[in-house]
Amino acid sequence: MKKSFIVDYEFNDMRLDRWIRNNLGKIPQGLIEKNLRNGIIKVNKKR
Repeated sequence: MKKSFIVDYEFNDMRLDRWIRNNLGKIPQGLIEKNLRNGIIKVNKKR
């Protein structure tokens, strides 16, 4: 299931993995990094 999120301008300087952990709950850091590397998590439709 695909979900889209719009990040407010105030979080412009925050790292993506930290934003995900703060806003989507307790997700392990390793899982976030793995999904970013594998292209499961995308930003502006890009890896």
